[in-house]
Amino acid sequence: MRRILYPIVFGLKQYRSNSIFIDCGGYDGCTALKAIILYPFISQIVSFEPDIRMWSDKASKISTLIPAAVWIENGCLDFQIITKNKYGNKYAGAGTLMDQKKAHNNEIHKVTESIKVPTIHLSQWISKNCKYKKQIILKLDVEGAEYKILEDLLVSEVYKLINILYIEWHAIEWSGMEEEKAKRIKIETYAKFKKVKLWDAMEYSIVDKENDFIKFRINK
Repeated sequence: MRRILYPIVFGLKQYRSNSIFIDCGGYDGCTALKAIILYPFISQIVSFEPDIRMWSDKASKISTLIPAAVWIENGCLDFQIITKNKYGNKYAGAGTLMDQKKAHNNEIHKVTESIKVPTIHLSQWISKNCKYKKQIILKLDVEGAEYKILEDLLVSEVYKLINILYIEWHAIEWSGMEEEKAKRIKIETYAKFKKVKLWDAMEYSIVDKENDFIKFRINK
């Protein structure tokens, strides 16, 4: 029995000491809450979220919050936030860097605002902070910015470091690039990344539950 259990326990300890879950688009911490359930032995969770109004204290216990937007360069950009959503509440996780998505938000939500936020060059950040990690799990839910970020990860070949990519795809017309190019990036993502899975952590959202957003989403 010891011969069977020892390699399993040793493997879990190794995983815990050399693993990271990178949460891009942290919202209220729902991804971090789901990640710790899926990967209870993960050693580090980092959440990037420029709109920190919704971030929960509960999530801070398991994830390090970086109040910035992931992007293809370091800098400072206009980020749109929703201050009164289509249901009349003050929160919505649809904030974006992308002009096309901003226009969409203006059509469906009642009040939006633009704020200046720092941007982090994601591929550079991963190269610098994760090069010694044995397990890198990346989640992208970035309201249309995923196409340009994925293009950068592919061109820089940083994608080779990532063991699992979780993603929520958004409309190609929000990508800020030609349709054929965006489609090609999506195809290359599935072809080149080691493992790609769709992501949804809505059931773990604290803000959504408090404001009955889940009920609205299910019935819309």
